[in-house]
Amino acid sequence: ITKNEVLEFISVCGEQLSSEAYRFVGIPSRLAEPLQKDTTDAVREGIMRLLISKSIHDVLVELDTFCDDVLEFYCERMIVPASESSNEGLSVFLKRNNCCDESDDIFSAIPRSITIRNYIDVQKVLYQAKLRLVFDSQKSDDSNCGEHVAAPTLVVRKYSNWRPMGQDEVTDKINGKYCWKAVGNLWFEDALFKCGIGSEGGGVESE
Repeated sequence: ITKNEVLEFISVCGEQLSSEAYRFVGIPSRLAEPLQKDTTDAVREGIMRLLISKSIHDVLVELDTFCDDVLEFYCERMIVPASESSNEGLSVFLKRNNCCDESDDIFSAIPRSITIRNYIDVQKVLYQAKLRLVFDSQKSDDSNCGEHVAAPTLVVRKYSNWRPMGQDEVTDKINGKYCWKAVGNLWFEDALFKCGIGSEGGGVESE
């Protein structure tokens, strides 16, 4: 195995971790059809447009509600069974089955081209949207999180597609607000840097 292959493997693993892809391991693979880049960008832009009239906190709450109370709630009950014989548009499916409608801002931000078999990728993109909003909120609000830190609800690492490379951080929801706390590297990051992989111009050291 070459150094580049190791780095590519870590990049893929990092993206899967930062998007919480492991949460969908029990969902049939037919719901993992990838989104096109322009569709992914459209979802992100739709979420960001909500900030014109809403606060970051309000959009975060709406994202949580849509992901938990709509997408996750109806996944096993309706979406998985329907996907066996259909690849209907996700928004059309949700509205037709009275799961959600245009009164939900997140629902309205979902492009009509997305189908129920894009389910996993949609969830991953929306999770990345939450990470981006939390990061933006932290930049604009320097308030102290307090000494007591609740159980983490979002993990943001340098593999996030929504933020620049930087220090690893973990977010916690305290009194309805998202806060940040520094954490260490992933175990394989430390191992790579000890071997000289990942540093600029570095190579694998021989023992």
